[in-house]
Amino acid sequence: MTMSPAVQAVLDRLEDARQRWWVFSLLCNVLLMAWVSLAMLVAFVLLDVLLILPKVCLAAMFGFWCLTTAALMAVIGLRVFRHQRVIEAAARRVELSLPELGSDLINLIQLSHSANGAPEDFRQSAIAEAASWARAQHAEVRRLSLPRALLARVLEVLILVDRARYLEEHGRDVTIGLLFPANVSARNLVLASPISR
Repeated sequence: MTMSPAVQAVLDRLEDARQRWWVFSLLCNVLLMAWVSLAMLVAFVLLDVLLILPKVCLAAMFGFWCLTTAALMAVIGLRVFRHQRVIEAAARRVELSLPELGSDLINLIQLSHSANGAPEDFRQSAIAEAASWARAQHAEVRRLSLPRALLARVLEVLILVDRARYLEEHGRDVTIGLLFPANVSARNLVLASPISR
């Protein structure tokens, strides 16, 4: 089946979003597991420093930490292999985030992969109509989000300046600067004030 370039572009973008979403959720789970494991280890070390535990207790705590860390890694491994996102799930996630899409995106995905005996001209027509509607909705959402994008930096700077003035009024030295380049993140401003002792 040959697909129109517009439909193929929508499917390619959705597949890219699906892959990024899967990698992001995997990294979040790994970071959460690492944080829990490290927090448990630090708690055990602090407990030993404060109470000076015998070696048997230390060995038991270390064994418990190892088992917990291994269990967390196993859970993440299972989630990785069991919950690898399919393109339909990504489409549903997009539709939940953008309710104005209705169910047209998932319909487009299902029609493009369907082989349930629907006439080819009907499928192509439905795909073209869904793609056209999705393009129009995307353009509308972009048009409506443009003022927000334009005003975001201005509002962030105004809030930061207001906070700086408040701190200065209360006797603090304040510096506003760039934390990192704007191509890393648009939210790159920092408000610094030394701690007075």
